Amino acid sequence: MTIGAITAPEDLPFMSTDRKPSDFFTLKESESIVQWSARLPAEVRIDLLPAGGEGPLAEMTAFTEALAALAPGVKIRRDDEADAARPGLRLATNLVFHAAPRGTELPVFLEAAASVAAQALPPLSDEQRRMIDAIDVPAQLELYISPHCPFCPLMTRRLVDLALAAEHLMVAVIDAGMFVAEAQSREIRSVPTLVLDDGLRWTGEAGLDEILPALGTRDPARLGPAVFRRMLESGAAFDLAAMMARAGLVFPAFVDLLVHERWSVRLGAMVAAEALADEAPQVAATLAPELMARYGAQGVAVRGDLLQVLGMVGTPDLADAVEAMTREETHADVREAAEEAIASLGEKSNARG
Repeated sequence: MTIGAITAPEDLPFMSTDRKPSDFFTLKESESIVQWSARLPAEVRIDLLPAGGEGPLAEMTAFTEALAALAPGVKIRRDDEADAARPGLRLATNLVFHAAPRGTELPVFLEAAASVAAQALPPLSDEQRRMIDAIDVPAQLELYISPHCPFCPLMTRRLVDLALAAEHLMVAVIDAGMFVAEAQSREIRSVPTLVLDDGLRWTGEAGLDEILPALGTRDPARLGPAVFRRMLESGAAFDLAAMMARAGLVFPAFVDLLVHERWSVRLGAMVAAEALADEAPQVAATLAPELMARYGAQGVAVRGDLLQVLGMVGTPDLADAVEAMTREETHADVREAAEEAIASLGEKSNARG
């Protein structure tokens, strides 16, 4: 199904503000939601992620209001602290629908929400579970769909099964008609299209037996920062450090997280850097030149954090370079961080002596 056939959100009639929440769905859709709600095994929690994009956010807000009105077992929480790239409906930490599911996608969304609530195991074969267990590198899987696409629900179900089977597989289901500019910029010309780590892609139907081998043969050094950020946000900083130690190198995208504008992301990266310094100090030491090269372009908070990391990962002979780099530093907090870093490097020298 081509992108040209997808209706842009501003043209959809239910965007009118004078419509009631229950008018969002057709009568048939409303009846299916009421029946689904009566069968729910547990309360369904959906997080509304209010990132940029007023049209999509308004549509998703209307969707959640209508859904909650029809299904008392659904609880909606607006997460204003979420650092999302686009508005979305989060069913689990690794499963987000960037859509207001209707048409062919509504049943799939309802099934996914119920499965997450019930902590249900997906219907996978033993061989598929074995392949999933063998995947030790997190993955970002983005599936572009349309509510009018007859082939998209099957692909969505397959991706939902992956998300339910493994927390380190991050699945995003994206309505290409709602995010037209993004789809065009990424050259998404038809749906369904599945994109792995902003690289490898499948257009049309793809089976799990085709997708899973690709997930298991990726080089983590070539992954983007979004994948590693997801690891940190899920509490896997030590796993990331262990991956770099085994590989014998610092993944290039990891450095981006140490200078990230969001403090929580930097903190997770700093934990990983410290763990790497403990497990593979020679590997961790290779971080120092890149951090020093980026130091001058950072704000006060990031400069202070970089100095702390340099104190963790640097070798004793780095002390003079850190002192020279911060000689003209005027901010008191950064000066203090520089002194602490230099002291830490000096302690390493004394320990060697």
